[in-house]
Amino acid sequence: MIQTEGLMHRKINIFAALLIIVILAIISAWAISVRAFSGINFGGRVTTYIPAATCANPYTCSVCIPCGCGSWDNVVFTPFGGNSFYVCPPAGFRYQGPPSLPGFQILGGGFNVYAPFQISTSF
Repeated sequence: MIQTEGLMHRKINIFAALLIIVILAIISAWAISVRAFSGINFGGRVTTYIPAATCANPYTCSVCIPCGCGSWDNVVFTPFGGNSFYVCPPAGFRYQGPPSLPGFQILGGGFNVYAPFQISTSF
Protein backbone atom coordinates (compact mmCIF):
# COMPACT_ATOMS: atom_id res chain seq x y z
CA MET A 1 0.00 0.00 0.00
CA ILE A 2 1.33 3.49 -0.92
CA GLN A 3 1.11 6.15 1.73
CA THR A 4 0.32 9.45 0.02
CA GLU A 5 0.46 11.42 3.25
CA GLY A 6 4.24 10.99 3.57
CA LEU A 7 4.85 11.93 -0.06
CA MET A 8 2.85 15.14 0.30
CA HIS A 9 4.88 16.25 3.33
CA ARG A 10 8.09 15.50 1.45
CA LYS A 11 6.93 17.60 -1.54
CA ILE A 12 6.05 20.51 0.74
CA ASN A 13 9.45 20.33 2.45
CA ILE A 14 11.28 20.29 -0.90
CA PHE A 15 9.19 23.22 -2.14
CA ALA A 16 9.96 25.20 1.03
CA ALA A 17 13.69 24.46 0.70
CA LEU A 18 13.71 25.58 -2.95
CA LEU A 19 11.78 28.73 -2.05
CA ILE A 20 14.33 29.60 0.64
CA ILE A 21 17.22 29.04 -1.80
CA VAL A 22 15.57 31.30 -4.40
CA ILE A 23 14.95 34.04 -1.82
CA LEU A 24 18.57 33.87 -0.60
CA ALA A 25 19.84 34.06 -4.21
CA ILE A 26 17.71 37.17 -4.88
CA ILE A 27 18.90 38.86 -1.69
CA SER A 28 22.54 38.04 -2.51
CA ALA A 29 22.22 39.41 -6.04
CA TRP A 30 20.67 42.61 -4.68
CA ALA A 31 23.47 43.02 -2.11
CA ILE A 32 26.11 42.61 -4.81
CA SER A 33 24.42 45.17 -7.07
CA VAL A 34 24.15 47.68 -4.22
CA ARG A 35 27.87 47.33 -3.51
CA ALA A 36 28.65 47.70 -7.22
CA PHE A 37 26.90 51.09 -7.40
CA SER A 38 29.62 53.67 -7.89
CA GLY A 39 27.88 56.98 -7.41
CA ILE A 40 29.28 60.26 -6.22
CA ASN A 41 28.71 62.19 -3.02
CA PHE A 42 29.75 65.80 -2.84
CA GLY A 43 29.64 68.79 -0.58
CA GLY A 44 31.22 72.20 -0.15
CA ARG A 45 30.71 75.92 -0.58
CA VAL A 46 29.35 77.20 -3.91
CA THR A 47 31.77 79.53 -5.70
CA THR A 48 30.00 79.90 -9.08
CA TYR A 49 26.44 79.29 -10.23
CA ILE A 50 25.54 79.64 -13.93
CA PRO A 51 21.86 78.95 -14.75
CA ALA A 52 20.77 76.64 -17.56
CA ALA A 53 19.38 79.57 -19.59
CA THR A 54 22.92 80.94 -20.00
CA CYS A 55 24.41 77.58 -20.99
CA ALA A 56 21.66 76.75 -23.48
CA ASN A 57 22.19 80.02 -25.39
CA PRO A 58 24.91 79.54 -28.07
CA TYR A 59 26.03 83.18 -27.71
CA THR A 60 26.63 83.04 -23.95
CA CYS A 61 27.53 79.40 -23.34
CA SER A 62 31.26 80.10 -23.56
CA VAL A 63 31.19 80.96 -19.83
CA CYS A 64 29.92 77.44 -19.01
CA ILE A 65 33.40 75.96 -18.74
CA PRO A 66 32.98 72.92 -16.43
CA CYS A 67 29.79 71.41 -17.85
CA GLY A 68 29.90 72.82 -21.36
CA CYS A 69 27.03 74.12 -23.45
CA GLY A 70 23.71 72.42 -22.84
CA SER A 71 20.51 72.56 -20.86
CA TRP A 72 21.92 72.17 -17.35
CA ASP A 73 23.03 74.44 -14.55
CA ASN A 74 26.75 74.83 -13.84
CA VAL A 75 27.45 74.70 -10.12
CA VAL A 76 31.12 75.04 -9.18
CA PHE A 77 31.96 74.59 -5.52
CA THR A 78 34.97 74.17 -3.27
CA PRO A 79 34.80 70.99 -1.19
CA PHE A 80 35.60 71.24 2.48
CA GLY A 81 38.89 69.54 1.72
CA GLY A 82 40.42 71.63 -1.04
CA ASN A 83 40.19 71.66 -4.85
CA SER A 84 37.35 72.99 -6.97
CA PHE A 85 34.66 70.56 -8.11
CA TYR A 86 31.49 70.92 -10.19
CA VAL A 87 28.09 69.35 -10.69
CA CYS A 88 25.73 69.79 -13.65
CA PRO A 89 22.08 69.30 -12.67
CA PRO A 90 19.63 69.33 -15.59
CA ALA A 91 17.45 72.37 -16.24
CA GLY A 92 14.49 72.43 -13.89
CA PHE A 93 16.22 70.32 -11.23
CA ARG A 94 14.55 70.83 -7.84
CA TYR A 95 17.05 71.74 -5.14
CA GLN A 96 16.27 70.93 -1.52
CA GLY A 97 16.43 74.42 -0.10
CA PRO A 98 17.16 77.76 -1.77
CA PRO A 99 18.85 77.93 -5.19
CA SER A 100 22.58 77.25 -5.10
CA LEU A 101 23.93 80.80 -5.07
CA PRO A 102 27.60 81.65 -4.46
CA GLY A 103 28.50 81.42 -0.79
CA PHE A 104 25.83 78.80 -0.02
CA GLN A 105 26.74 75.34 1.22
CA ILE A 106 25.88 72.39 -1.02
CA LEU A 107 25.53 68.70 -0.27
CA GLY A 108 24.34 65.98 -2.65
CA GLY A 109 24.85 62.73 -4.47
CA GLY A 110 24.03 60.95 -7.70
CA PHE A 111 25.17 58.66 -10.51
CA ASN A 112 27.66 61.18 -11.90
CA VAL A 113 28.08 64.96 -12.21
CA TYR A 114 25.38 65.15 -14.91
CA ALA A 115 22.79 62.98 -13.09
CA PRO A 116 22.47 63.96 -9.42
CA PHE A 117 19.80 62.35 -7.22
CA GLN A 118 19.52 65.12 -4.72
CA ILE A 119 21.19 68.45 -4.02
CA SER A 120 20.59 70.25 -0.74
CA THR A 121 21.62 73.84 -0.20
CA SER A 122 21.71 76.12 2.83
CA PHE A 123 23.07 79.50 3.91
